[in-house]
Amino acid sequence: MSVFRILVPLGGVTLFVILLRYVDLDELARQIQTVGIAGFAAVLAVHALSFLCDVLLWQLAFPPSRATRRQWWTWYRIRLIGEAWNNALPLASVGGEPLKARLLKNRFGLDYTASGAAFLIAKTANLVALVAFLAIGFAWMLGDTRFARAWQWTAGLGLAAFALGAWLVWLAQQGRLTRLMLALTPASLRGSPRLARAVHAIEDFDAALVAGYRAAPRRIVAIVALAFLTWIAGVFEILIILAAVGHPIGFMEAWVIEAAAQLVRAAAFFVPSGLGVVDGSFVLVTATITGSTPLGFLVAVVRRARDLAWIGLGFVAGLGFGRLTKAPGAAP
Repeated sequence: MSVFRILVPLGGVTLFVILLRYVDLDELARQIQTVGIAGFAAVLAVHALSFLCDVLLWQLAFPPSRATRRQWWTWYRIRLIGEAWNNALPLASVGGEPLKARLLKNRFGLDYTASGAAFLIAKTANLVALVAFLAIGFAWMLGDTRFARAWQWTAGLGLAAFALGAWLVWLAQQGRLTRLMLALTPASLRGSPRLARAVHAIEDFDAALVAGYRAAPRRIVAIVALAFLTWIAGVFEILIILAAVGHPIGFMEAWVIEAAAQLVRAAAFFVPSGLGVVDGSFVLVTATITGSTPLGFLVAVVRRARDLAWIGLGFVAGLGFGRLTKAPGAAP
């Protein structure tokens, strides 16, 4: 695994460097200057609003009686810290979840079972919203003759596989985790005390999940709606970047570019931040729509700069945060 953790990021960096060889660097530098501080600030502002939606849906995933919603900046900061780790580690965007759970327990007294269930509900909502977002992008791609039939088939199969995976993730949460664990456990181990404790813990987690889904159906709808808005935010970022350099495109064209990048990112979940592979998607799909390879790489570079800025902000937000103890008046 240690070799894998080294080779995967190295492979992503190598692919990114290879992509650079096919780009006019002088033209890219000129375009980056044209985007400028104002354009980049606009991209960051959209991302900050998107992240606020992400924080709100995350809060809604917790039982109302357990979550302290008044301290919204603390929630925002904890989410920011955790997502910095998620984007920096090759762990399918879950590496920061234990850190978030620990910070929530220290700050609000939320137990790990409640946090784990809320995290999974929020992740599932993001998956459902992403399937809907990708489906709309794929439907638009089918009607665009600029995309080769092979591309359309590849996107369709990828979307079908992703939708199936999302459905299985949701299905496993409907009170079935304990049964699934027991079904996968060898008969020789089923009488052990350690297994009994594990089964009890998973039963509690199962109950928290089912209660979370069934307690307030309207809240689940709101969570999915907020998740959908976070995916749409990426479309606006692309529109801002390309408009800043004098190459505006249509809203649905930007949607297809973002959908392709997110589908590739989901497929390459083991690559930290999808380095190289997501950038290649931006280059190929943007070039197909605009006829310009440098524009695709510009989108990739600005988004990478946005990610780096956000990861850096997350690590800065984490300075000294882990030493926080339970706040007076926090939820029990």
